[in-house]
Parts: sequence; structure tokens; C-alpha cells
Amino acid sequence: MTSNDSEYSLLDETRDNSIKGDDIEPDSFTFDDALDKIGVGWYQMLLLFICGGGWFLDGVQLGLVSLILDTLSAAFNLQSFERGFVGSSVFLGMMVGAAVGGLISDRFGRKIIFLWGSFFVSLCAITNAMAPDFYTFVVMRALVGLCLGSLVPTDQAVLMEFIPRKHRGTFMGLMNIFFSAGAIFVCLLAWATLENIEPSKAWRYFVGISGAPGVLVFLSRIMIPESPRFLMVNGQMDQAFRILKDVARYNRTFVPNGTLVNYNADPSGRKFSTIEQITKLFSPQLARTTILLIIIWFGLSYGNYGFGFLIPTEMLKKRSGDADSAINKYLNVYSKTLIVISVGVFGFVIVSLIMDKIGRRFLMCVSLLVGGVLVACLAISTNSIFVLVLSTIINLISTIPWAVIYTYTPEVYPTVIRATGVGLCSAFARLAGTVTPLIGTMMYDADRIYPFVSFGVVLVIAGFCAALLPIETLGRVLQDEVEKKDDEVIENPRQENVE
Repeated sequence: MTSNDSEYSLLDETRDNSIKGDDIEPDSFTFDDALDKIGVGWYQMLLLFICGGGWFLDGVQLGLVSLILDTLSAAFNLQSFERGFVGSSVFLGMMVGAAVGGLISDRFGRKIIFLWGSFFVSLCAITNAMAPDFYTFVVMRALVGLCLGSLVPTDQAVLMEFIPRKHRGTFMGLMNIFFSAGAIFVCLLAWATLENIEPSKAWRYFVGISGAPGVLVFLSRIMIPESPRFLMVNGQMDQAFRILKDVARYNRTFVPNGTLVNYNADPSGRKFSTIEQITKLFSPQLARTTILLIIIWFGLSYGNYGFGFLIPTEMLKKRSGDADSAINKYLNVYSKTLIVISVGVFGFVIVSLIMDKIGRRFLMCVSLLVGGVLVACLAISTNSIFVLVLSTIINLISTIPWAVIYTYTPEVYPTVIRATGVGLCSAFARLAGTVTPLIGTMMYDADRIYPFVSFGVVLVIAGFCAALLPIETLGRVLQDEVEKKDDEVIENPRQENVE
């Protein structure tokens, strides 16, 4: 350390978790103290866009699936169950990628997945466009999902670990906008390619171009450092401190005077095995939270991805009536889908403004219950205008639980298993996404009422589970280790004045 750094001595020190508040020496500071002092500035804004790039890719590749179905069906003469494979394949890959990627990020660092995940998403998507037959296409879609599934939980962890506690909800809410931006991009791309290029070639251009943004995301991440919080928890205090100083310098602020300490560090300094990482998620302190989150993630994915998968097909459905003839004359399936998706951007802006003022659990519970009822109402739709308006409202409401769950989950898990916890929950969401296209397609072929009622009921169940979550994370200090306390209802544990 240079002489200019002498005022900031470093100490890799461990204390009992009971030390907090006034018991902390005045000449020492924790990681959260440092982030609060550094504040929000240009570094966090830049990181928001860079991390948002991964979510942009997520929106592109998930939106692609429902938009390409009809063109792909014509190109390969697909049966109904094969159409379901198109959607299921990418989610199957994402399920595996989310679980494995989270484990890798918590064991070896965020940077590996954070950087290379975007590169391989792009590579696999571009290669996917060259598939000679349908089953090769499905396999390549699964590989796209594998890379994408590992990327999204890591992006969450990286952004979360650089943001001061009182701004976490705002930033995580804004990050969801990039998903909507990706969905808008792929919808416009579908309109430009699938509508104007010869059908047998159109899908190849569409899929190939969809992989191009991944290259830009990869290049934007080369200079981003490892998460300093991960480094600190793993005993690399010098490196963590240097990165904090770089962030402060970029924001034109300072880190606190004194000693950077980690009061929750494991005295042994060892890394957990894969089995230990997973079992910690089901420890007495976290078991109830983990089980409820798995149900919520699964239900939210089943209901909302199912709705999103079938809504383009529902909009293509021919209906009688003057109003339907008029709306179908001026709006094709791409313009209708674009309207529905675009409203989601406003939803994410709204939720980013209110999430740090209203409890996470309350927002999740209410939005899931309302969204579930509205999705079920699609089963009684009688005309195209009703479907379009109701779908737009549903998409607006659905932004709330997605933004909150993507904020709450990395907040509630400690640093040592944060990416693993998010990855496991995300894996169950992807599992739901895997089965939804298959089940939804079969139910829709039998009667269009069945899938929408099914989606609505599952969303309502997820809403009740949100009300049972034992921990409220609004304003809560991020934990680094699993605390030794019973898994009881906790209102803002270790919450401090952050004004």
C-alpha cells in the first residue's frame, strides 16, 4: 500500500455476529458503511447499464421463442408437441445454467460467468441460425439457455454488491427495464425479418441477428473488476479495499477513514464445497425462506411465461365482429405484441420508484394475487380488443413481482451463498418455463380456457406464499454469512439509519 493510502489501514478481522451498532470501534468501517459513504454516482450508473446488458439478452432470447413459432412450424412442418419443444428447450438449458452458474459464481468469483456468459450466449445464438434440422435447432436453443441461465443470477449479484442499501430496490427495478428493452428489440427484429424475408430463410436471419448484441455486452464487461464483496468474504481484503477506492474515485467521493473490517467472516477462511453451498440454503435459518421462494419463482414463471408464450397465438386467433376486423386490419401480431411489451417499461419505472418505500413482501403478494385473477380472466375473452387491453394490463402488473423477486432474493441470502441461492430459485423458474410450453400447448389445443385458468390459479398460490415469507429485506444490511438464529419472522433485521 502506498503512503497515500496510509490513512486506510486494512484488517482481515473476525468478530462474533452479535457485534453491531455502537459496539463497532469508531475507527473501523464495514463494507456497507463504505458503500453508504461512497454513495451512488457514475460508477453505479455505468454498472447498471453493463449488468443490464445481460438482462437485455435474456429479453431477446426469451421473446424470440414465442415470435418464431409459426415461421418455424412452417419451415419444419412441426406437430403441436414439437412446437412446445421450442420453448421448453431454452428453459431446460436455463434451468441447468442457473443452478451451475450460481455455484461457480459463489465458489470461484462473479467475473468468470459475468464476462464469458455473454460471449457464449452470442456464439450459441449465431450458431443456432445454422441448424440444418429441427432437432439440431432445439439442442442449440438449449445451449443458448444454458449460457443465459448462468448469466442472469450472476448479473444480479454483481449489481447488488455495488449498490448502497437504500438504493437497492431502485436499481434492481431499473435493471428490469433492460429485459423489456430486449423484448422490444426482438419484436422489432421479428417484424423486420419474418414479415419481409422469404419464410424458409427468414428465421435464420432472425435468430442469427438476435445473437449480435451479446458481443457488445461481452466487450463492455472486460474492464469490470471482481465483486469487492466477494473478495472481502474470501479474505482478499487488500483487493476489495482497492476496488472500493476506485469506485469512490470514479464517483468523486471517499471511503470512510479507518479500518475496513469483516465482522461476519468465517474464521477458518475456507471455501464451502458444492454440497455445503446447497445445504446452507436449507439450514434452519433459511429453510422456510428458500422453500417459499422456490414456490414463488416457479409459480411466477409458470403463470407469466405461460401467458407470454400463448398470447401471440391468442392474438392471431380469428374472431368475428366489426371491432375485431378493424383492429386486425391495422395491427398485426408484431404490433400487438409490441404494445403489450412496451407497457412493461413503464411498469418497471414505477416499481423502481416505490420499491424502496413499500415492503417487498407486500408488493409481491398483492401484485401476484391481482395478476393471477387478471390472467384467469383471459379465459373469458370474447374479442381481439378485450385480449389486447387485458394483456397490456397484465403485462404492466406482472412487472411488479418480477422486479421485487429479483431484488428480494439476492438481498435475503448472504454473500457466501448469494449466487447459489438466486441460481437455485432461478433454476426452478426455468423448470416452470420448461414444462409450461408443453402443458400450455396441450391444454390450449383441448380448450383455450384451460391454460389461462391454470396460469391464474398458480399465480394466486404464489401470492399467498409471498405473504408467508419470514424476512422483510427493505433497508436490511446485506449479510455475508448465515446468521445463527432461528428462522422466525424478522422485520428488517440489523436495519440501521441510512439517511
